[in-house]
Amino acid sequence: MALGVLLVVGSALTFYAISNRLSAHRQILAVTHAVTVGEVFGAGDFTFVTVSVDTGGLQFISQADESTVIGRQAAVPIPAGAPLVQQDIGPPAPASGLATIGVLCKPGQYPPSLAAGDHVDVIDSGVPTGVSGGSSSSPTTSAPIAAVVTAVDAPADTATNGEVVSLQVSAVDVAAVARAAAAGTASLVLVAPAG
Repeated sequence: MALGVLLVVGSALTFYAISNRLSAHRQILAVTHAVTVGEVFGAGDFTFVTVSVDTGGLQFISQADESTVIGRQAAVPIPAGAPLVQQDIGPPAPASGLATIGVLCKPGQYPPSLAAGDHVDVIDSGVPTGVSGGSSSSPTTSAPIAAVVTAVDAPADTATNGEVVSLQVSAVDVAAVARAAAAGTASLVLVAPAG
């Protein structure tokens, strides 16, 4: 008789645990319209959908985290109605008067510990990496350009040595940084934040 009681209680607890798990849901963000790469998310771009708590490892963005997405850019195209996952969200959009540019930095052109949020000076040495000395006609080092690191990524081409560093710079300096990046002469120096 005791065994029967234990079986009934065990079955009830198992049923309760399963039904509770199946009924556990949460609200997540989904986009109300198709979103293109680089589009900046605004408050009117989202709706809320309900999903099971067990999402199979997908990193959905909770309704409670909506404010952390507003002002950020889409990293990939997102179809209308699709739920947002962490991988869909790119860096914040540059503020007015600022621009974001990627610079391929070879070893020796940046501190190995460089990370998003670091403040750096971009220095154009005028001499590409791996070229020692230089002739008397080599350009002189230009004035440092202040920048903030927004991301540090490995190059898409695995044969390329170094890191792609995304920098937020003043819009008036972006052309100078682009020239140095294209020439392979941009070096990044870690500095303390201004102010």
